[in-house]
Amino acid sequence: MSSATVSYVLNATPGQSIPEATRDKVTRVARELGYVPNAHARALAVGKSTIAVIDLSEIPYGDLVARSARETAEALTGLGYLPVVDFPGLSSDPARSRLRSLATVLAPQVVVTVTPLSRELKEELRSVGVERVLSMFPDSAALAREVGAAARAQVRYLHSRGHEVIGYCGTDEDQLNNFDEVRLASLLDEATILEMEAVHVCSSHDVATIAEALVSARRQSPGLRSIAAYNDEIAFCVLSAASHLGLAVPQELAVIGVDDSPLAAAAIPALTSVSLIDHDRVRVAELAQLVDREQSDDVPTPQLRVITRESA
Repeated sequence: MSSATVSYVLNATPGQSIPEATRDKVTRVARELGYVPNAHARALAVGKSTIAVIDLSEIPYGDLVARSARETAEALTGLGYLPVVDFPGLSSDPARSRLRSLATVLAPQVVVTVTPLSRELKEELRSVGVERVLSMFPDSAALAREVGAAARAQVRYLHSRGHEVIGYCGTDEDQLNNFDEVRLASLLDEATILEMEAVHVCSSHDVATIAEALVSARRQSPGLRSIAAYNDEIAFCVLSAASHLGLAVPQELAVIGVDDSPLAAAAIPALTSVSLIDHDRVRVAELAQLVDREQSDDVPTPQLRVITRESA
């Protein structure tokens, strides 16, 4: 059997009259040998690569990141690309060595990052065949503003409900420390703008710790009747702590989360939360429109919205 025949079968080349038995034999042997098409060779054959690398290594993994990855991958798939997602690793990668390796091995046509790459790295990626380098945010400051925007939305919502004192319950996950600090700073700033008193209750996933911190915070600030949690996961812990303390939600303690996770509606009481889902879809739709543009650009920032339920 000639190498040309094998190539025609493996690449599904049209217009070739190859017996079905030969095709079956080639595909069976290729499967047994663990054959994987070479990205560079395929890119040369079709004139360009259809691979798009989505680099999410800059941000901690969680439900929100997973949803963003799925939405972005689906959008790029709809444009005819094969998406490859690089999730955060166990250690930091400031030199972007993983992204460099992926670009070299996969020869993608498109690379999507959270924040812009350096000019040097962009040039390096283009030297291995990357045509489009897009960023979800124009810079790290813009990413921080968006992280903080959720906390500001929480404060404004609780203020609209008549609360004058707001407590913040953050996360104690090491990977989320920077984002937690941004959320807290944004909450304190927005509370100051609205002339509200703000209290940092604690940063913990432990229900007993949260309950103890709530008792202490409410003793020091008797008007504390609302909690803004870092995310829904922390908010669930706050709801549990309130139950252990015999605090009625929302009558004695209003609770609002962030992410509008699937379990938010199933909580008792159902959790009010800042939704990022529609927000992500708008961002991804804009991102998809940028893929085939000639000049690189960042994606506009849509608005957040609060999903009102029983807890606040």
